[in-house]
Amino acid sequence: MTKEEEEQKNLNEIGQIITYMMNNRAVDDFDGYSPSEMEYILYDPFGKNSPVQFCENIPDEVLDQIPILRMIEYLMNKIEETGELKLTKTGALPRNIVLDLYGRYYKDEGIEKYGDPLYKESDSRSIHIARIILEISKLGKKLNNRLSLTKTGKNLKNNRKELFFEIFRTYTQKYNLAYLDGYENQQCGRLGYAFTLILLSKYGKNFKNVSFYSEKYQKAFPAMIDSFESDYSTPEKMMMHCFEHRTFSKFLNFFNFVEIESKSHRSLQDRVKKPVNFDRTFRVIPSNATGKMD
Repeated sequence: MTKEEEEQKNLNEIGQIITYMMNNRAVDDFDGYSPSEMEYILYDPFGKNSPVQFCENIPDEVLDQIPILRMIEYLMNKIEETGELKLTKTGALPRNIVLDLYGRYYKDEGIEKYGDPLYKESDSRSIHIARIILEISKLGKKLNNRLSLTKTGKNLKNNRKELFFEIFRTYTQKYNLAYLDGYENQQCGRLGYAFTLILLSKYGKNFKNVSFYSEKYQKAFPAMIDSFESDYSTPEKMMMHCFEHRTFSKFLNFFNFVEIESKSHRSLQDRVKKPVNFDRTFRVIPSNATGKMD
């Protein structure tokens, strides 16, 4: 090896060491997690190297408190009774199923608070979303306007923990969280949802304003602000409202992983905390980042 080649090798090794140190140092904007850890949080949530994991043992009493799981189990049972479920001409659940299912495990704000009518599937957002999740997951399939269970669905039906995992993964990774909410940005709330779980695990013992979590999310993903425009509010406020709506009012509330203390229509002043079943479902590993990187 020539002197020049040896010097280049040394420079490459030094560069690798610096890159490793930078990727594994704590970042304030990531609430103390490193860029390397954040990469797993964003792109491989619940993978073996991710700081957030499911608990090994999730008892039935916890699963019983997850509304979307119970709703999908209800639909799967109805399908199993006859082998398939005939849908309406528009591909929706029949009215008798909608009326029987509504309110068993979840009640929609529009219906309960504002008296919106309930005649068909689309009148209940929770039932509509549950049917969508069943279809886009590996659990159910629609053919000739009839809904049936897949082989995977039949197998998972009696394995509630794995059934919950499939529903959770489908909701967070396949379902479009922006559906029906009116915000143009598609990624807010969905990108980094596991980071939000980490924040709630870390700070959610006591009630805190939703704005506390919205600000931390915005600090971690500041570039997202640029995609929000409004004539009546700032991009920062719009992003915070979007995050609150998708994360707390929809996602976490639909899974019963948050307690919400409402403050009228001022959603950013709502206070939230984690319920008991949160820590019985998720295990969050503290950051092992070294040093600090501003």
